Amino acid sequence: AITVKEMAIGLPVVLFGVGFFNVDGYSPAASSFIARLKQGFALSRSIWFSTAIYFLIRYITLGTLLGGYTGSIGATQGDNALVRWLDQDSLHRLLFPFANDVFSGNNSAVQWLSCSYIVCGALLVLRVLSGGMPWRLLAFLGLWAATTLAPIYKLWGIGYNLEGARFCFFFSLVLSAALPLLLLAPASKLPGRLQQRIDALSVAALLVATFVLAKTAYATNLVWVHAGKEVRAVAADARRLAAEHGEAKRMILLGLPKEHCGAHMILNGDTLKMLLGRPLSAGEIWPRFLTFDPLLFGSDQYINAARLRQELANDAVVPAVFVWSSREKRFAQVPLSMPVAAETPALNFNFPGSEGASPSV
Repeated sequence: AITVKEMAIGLPVVLFGVGFFNVDGYSPAASSFIARLKQGFALSRSIWFSTAIYFLIRYITLGTLLGGYTGSIGATQGDNALVRWLDQDSLHRLLFPFANDVFSGNNSAVQWLSCSYIVCGALLVLRVLSGGMPWRLLAFLGLWAATTLAPIYKLWGIGYNLEGARFCFFFSLVLSAALPLLLLAPASKLPGRLQQRIDALSVAALLVATFVLAKTAYATNLVWVHAGKEVRAVAADARRLAAEHGEAKRMILLGLPKEHCGAHMILNGDTLKMLLGRPLSAGEIWPRFLTFDPLLFGSDQYINAARLRQELANDAVVPAVFVWSSREKRFAQVPLSMPVAAETPALNFNFPGSEGASPSV
């Protein structure tokens, strides 16, 4: 996992917590603090060694021990980190992951999930009052959560359409495990019959939450499926344009789809470059296209008109503009000039009952 996403760097700490808090169910319960330390290091020793090797290779290769965005982007993220961590909307969208553009007006899912959370919260309070809360397990979950949140302290934040939710992927594992572990952990201090009823109610509440979140995940993933199909359509039609025009000609593409209900698509020119180059395309055809898109991120509603006129006058550029149509899933050629009316009708200021009166402005 560490070769895929560096947020997996928390694995040795999590394994240490498994042994230290004795939550694996196999290691003998250690009584003293020193014994639990030894047990935690014994379980995670090999992963600590591989982590040290990773940091060594990283430092030799990149010259840094920690990653993340650098430069002006990294500085901006650092300055706004505290504000984003205190944003209650991000916490709300973490517990109720309903993208606005997908679930706007759909309150039934929110209501069912809220009821499930209320029941689960009441059962947790009952466990605390009855002395049946598994505190060691709760401490382990807190340690696990800290290892998933520490690497993203500059990246925290979830947008209205769940933008940035990918950074919380590892943390979502903790959230998915927390309620089932805490609610269904054995609680020997409660009578057997009462414990069975509480377990049944806990399972029912968790099943409701699972059903609602499964439907939510399906609808959200479907948005990304449609976005992916449109991106493939962009690539296919761009190849068609490249085949229809001579190899020495370049083409102007405008209106590339940036996102669909929070699903990222072709964000900028570099994204299109990767799409129309190897290995996603048979050849490197991206130099054939001019996009006028921002370098990284930004509004694509405005373009450099002077550069557009300059490129259209270039003999190496096709004298046409192709704009992407999401409805037709193809590039449509737009006219470079609009027809002008032959005669402009005169304005009539003589309203009924105002004959002879002077028009007022």
